[in-house]
Amino acid sequence: MNNKLLIVIAILLIGLVSTLLFSTYRNNSNPQSEKKDTSPQVQSKDPSSARLVIGNPAAPAVLIEYGDFKCPSCNQFHRQAGKQLRDEYIDNGKLRIEFRNLPFIGPDSRRAAEGAFCAADQNKFSAYHDAVFAYMWDSHYSSGSFAAEFEDVLTTEKLSEIASSAGLDGKKLSVCIQKKTHKELVDADLKNSEKDDVTGTPAFLIGGQKISGPGSYTLFKTLVDLRL
Repeated sequence: MNNKLLIVIAILLIGLVSTLLFSTYRNNSNPQSEKKDTSPQVQSKDPSSARLVIGNPAAPAVLIEYGDFKCPSCNQFHRQAGKQLRDEYIDNGKLRIEFRNLPFIGPDSRRAAEGAFCAADQNKFSAYHDAVFAYMWDSHYSSGSFAAEFEDVLTTEKLSEIASSAGLDGKKLSVCIQKKTHKELVDADLKNSEKDDVTGTPAFLIGGQKISGPGSYTLFKTLVDLRL
């Protein structure tokens, strides 16, 4: 009887240990925990790529653009291939552009870049982006002269004026720029450009491919289609 009792106790102990081990394993490999780690919120921790978005943030194809608001070639992309991409892919939710600042031309490049994040605070980045590029083209580059590229034309006052005309709170944006509220976010963009080996603007990344220069719509279309 004693031997049988010992065997029963041993079996019960083994069962208890097995239950505890299984419980520990289940908790450590909980599918909900894994899902939480890979959620969009976790993937969006990088503010430099998460906040400045043109298009549906959930679009299946992503085009990363490094740009400078003073850059004439960036302006060319915006008015040509960029416009066609919006018409054919962005407006229908197939593509989004994640804009990253690479402000290297002048001090107002940096000012405009920080202003972009200030505009994002108002959920108006796209409107700000388009308005600043439109101003640079209409007021300076359309004449064929690019002298303004090296002049300090995007003052805080001018950016506030441009923002107001685009439906933003210009005074609020002005204060945000003056306080350098988003200096660190622009710094993060610059660090990303180093990681991506980007040295000039405009530059684009899509599906492991890097494009330097404004590029043609046909080229972008081909690369976007491969992502869909």
